[in-house]
Amino acid sequence: MAADKPILKPVVQDLYSCGKLLITGEYLILRGARGLALPTSYGQHMRIASTKDERIEWKSYDREGKLWFQALFSIGLDANSVSDSIMASRLQSILKEIRMMKPDFFEAQGGVTIETRLEFARDWGLGSSSTLIHNLAQWTGVDALELSKCTLGGSGYDVATAMCACPISYTLTNGKASIERLHYNPGFKDKLWFVHLGKKEDSAKAIKAFDQIRTTEDEVETLSQLTESLLSSNELFEFQTIIHSHEELMEDILQRPSASSIYADYTGGVVKYLGAWGGDFMLVTGEESDLEYFRVKGMDTIVSFEQMIASR
Repeated sequence: MAADKPILKPVVQDLYSCGKLLITGEYLILRGARGLALPTSYGQHMRIASTKDERIEWKSYDREGKLWFQALFSIGLDANSVSDSIMASRLQSILKEIRMMKPDFFEAQGGVTIETRLEFARDWGLGSSSTLIHNLAQWTGVDALELSKCTLGGSGYDVATAMCACPISYTLTNGKASIERLHYNPGFKDKLWFVHLGKKEDSAKAIKAFDQIRTTEDEVETLSQLTESLLSSNELFEFQTIIHSHEELMEDILQRPSASSIYADYTGGVVKYLGAWGGDFMLVTGEESDLEYFRVKGMDTIVSFEQMIASR
């Protein structure tokens, strides 16, 4: 009588990618300006476990552990059962792009269950898409920046931050990324805060709108110089002056009121939009007591630099 086949335990792989905040360079980073991006202490987990089923079972959980998206895909990447058709279509396009890069990967991998879990609220804008892209790239072995370029678009700084998991200087030259790992730990970090505006901006729409705006080489160079100056600033006053200049430059380019203009009556320090203007987080300087200005306006999600930025 033939011996029973051994029961094989499922192969489990745990992956993680940190989120990001772009401190300088928003919008113009797409035109070659140097930007400073910082990794956040909040990110996204991904667990992949092999199964006997010839399918991909996907489940996504938010920071509270609540299931917010689920889908079943065939090994051929057909969507069979989904909870959100728009989200499923986006995910399917990413998986199909991976298959273009590695044609036999999913067939060789076989059935899997994939579970993702965010450490930050979905409306925080810390990179739910970029952390997903990087986790998938780690799993499949494809180039994360190339996958991002083919699916998310944009500059790719967010995926680069996840790749490096440390502060980076990021520059695009003729579509090619130049990434410099940095040590950024300002002595005045106890005066730096991140205030959530209470709404999320669509980065893809912001990028599309910016495509219609003309910029000059001088403007791009000026923003790069502001990033350089900020990286070498040792005093809060100097830092605030640079941030204010950054706001003025981008306000003139975008022909939209900056955070500095909208919150001009804030007297505790300076205010700066991060990323797409009008949503997600703002950078604010000041004492903790100064933040009451924002709380009375309903902005009660306020995170300190120490808590927000990953110390790696």
